[in-house]
Amino acid sequence: MPKRLTDSRFFFTINPNVVVSPGESRFQEVIDKLKSFVDEKFSEQNIHEYLVFSNGGSIADVKSVEFFKSLEYGEKNQHPHLHCFLIVKKWCNNIRLNFSSIRKELDSLFDHKVHFNNKMIRSASDRDKILNYMKKGAVKYSSFS
Repeated sequence: MPKRLTDSRFFFTINPNVVVSPGESRFQEVIDKLKSFVDEKFSEQNIHEYLVFSNGGSIADVKSVEFFKSLEYGEKNQHPHLHCFLIVKKWCNNIRLNFSSIRKELDSLFDHKVHFNNKMIRSASDRDKILNYMKKGAVKYSSFS
């Protein structure tokens, strides 16, 4: 067990590749699916489904989880998508997300291939940059928070 608490930071985008504009009735349906998925799967209670531990680590080593999300709408391609920032504070080294499981569930949820892109954020000092980036492009809809 490491002597100090460390963070693993993941910044990812989920784009369901659905062409829909905010005025369409399907728009809210797409947003609700995205929101429900991330709120459930990346909660502190359920994140263990996607964490992969190495070197003898386990879910017991996770102290806390911070999760931020923002909805963005690409005007050019008319794709609503989410930017998500996950911070896992832990007492173990070397955790990762099981990207193939996440992709598989997203593809199943939307009945087609969903774009899922992840970046590991190495520096803790990048936290504010990421959050500001997410805030800058965020769009507000009544049921999204």
